[in-house]
Amino acid sequence: MTIHTPGPWEVGTGYVTARKDGHCGVICVMACDRSVMKYAAKDGSDEDGMNARLIAAAPELLKELITYHDREWSRIGHEGIPVHIAGELPGQCSACNAIKKAKGE
Repeated sequence: MTIHTPGPWEVGTGYVTARKDGHCGVICVMACDRSVMKYAAKDGSDEDGMNARLIAAAPELLKELITYHDREWSRIGHEGIPVHIAGELPGQCSACNAIKKAKGE
C-alpha cells in the first residue's frame, strides 16, 4: 500500500499543509520561489490558488474514488469491462488508472 500524509490538508499562504503528530508540516510550496524553478502558475494568481486547493483535496478525492468505485462498480462492472475492485484493471478502467497514478503504482 502506498503511504501518503493523511488528510485533511489545508491551503495556507504559499503552502499546502497537514497536521501530523500534533505538528503542522508543509506538503508543498506553491509558486513563490522562481529563482529555483519555473512554475506553471503565476505566484498568487487564481490558478495558483486553485492548484493549491486541488492538491489539498487529493487525499479525500482518492479515498472517495476508491469507495465509490468499489460500492458502485465492483458488483456490476462498468465501461464494458468485468467486475473488479478499485485499482485492479488500470489498463481498461479509467478510475483504476487514476487510482494507480495517485498511489504511484
